Amino acid sequence: LDRIEVLRGSQSSLYGSDALGGVIHFITRGKSERAFSPVLTAEYGSFQSFNLMLALKGSVEKLSYDVSGGWESTAGASKAQEPAGGTNIFKPNAYTNLLLSAKLSFRPVEGALLQVQGRVNGSSTSLDYGAFNDSTNFDSMGTNISLSLSWEQRPVAAWKYRLSHDWSRFQSTRARRNRSSSAS
Repeated sequence: LDRIEVLRGSQSSLYGSDALGGVIHFITRGKSERAFSPVLTAEYGSFQSFNLMLALKGSVEKLSYDVSGGWESTAGASKAQEPAGGTNIFKPNAYTNLLLSAKLSFRPVEGALLQVQGRVNGSSTSLDYGAFNDSTNFDSMGTNISLSLSWEQRPVAAWKYRLSHDWSRFQSTRARRNRSSSAS
């Protein structure tokens, strides 16, 4: 961790329209000074929510790397609500997300940087169709793959240029399925 910024009130709107009350911004160091630096995070919360993340990063001479993977899953809560006095109990809306990413940076000479990055993200969720029934659900699945190759050079202190090529692919499927609602 490099530093923490705390912004209150209207200054926090720099971070988006939903940040009107305030922002706590954690800024991490750019590259690891060690050859190998692992980080493991595991969380558990309400609605059977799990979050697991593993990151490996480090640097050796002119080469630095950052490889990470994460898994997030929750049984969720139902958005469908029973009108006052109702007796239906609705199924929760599950969500799962898997993320893998890698970045490799090479500094052949002072002021130059060659960087290769890749990221794969897959998610699935189930959603309620109506506000007062749980009989029709949508299952949604998405996959996002992105790759990036860039060359950056600073020939003089006042000027820097960057050449890059980015490629990404997003695929989404949405399926409707019928289910009967559960009653108590």
